[in-house]
Amino acid sequence: MATLFIDPHGDDLALFSAFSVLKVEEPFVYIPMRTVPLDEVNEALWQLKCPVWSETLPSKDWDAVYAPAIDPEGHQEHNDAALDARSISNNVISYATYAPRGQRTRTNKEVSFEPWMVAKKLRALSCFLSQIEQESTRPWFTYLLDVREWLV
Repeated sequence: MATLFIDPHGDDLALFSAFSVLKVEEPFVYIPMRTVPLDEVNEALWQLKCPVWSETLPSKDWDAVYAPAIDPEGHQEHNDAALDARSISNNVISYATYAPRGQRTRTNKEVSFEPWMVAKKLRALSCFLSQIEQESTRPWFTYLLDVREWLV
């Protein structure tokens, strides 16, 4: 089964879809707007067992494509990534990302996880030192009392 995960900036997969990616064998990751250092992206994706990624939208017959949910009040680059997904697949699974005012979007479709997945997610998040150092993005990596994830 060929599964594509669209990670808008290189850190969103770890933040919002790590549990889903850890359930897939040989996931492929597309990062349209990588805004974090390459070494951090590579290390985090290695933690999440995603060794193959691209900055070019791969054309292939995907069994499933995971992408951020479209949210009129959400991050425009996440919405653009979601539109990319819909341009290549009819089988898009939307994952929740940001909600207004610095919150996470929560739905009634919580992604199930095993305890080992939480450890993998935390290791992946810890790779993004540049994001942790920036005051504007730090809260997404330091206020992690709730690491749950949701589909839309």
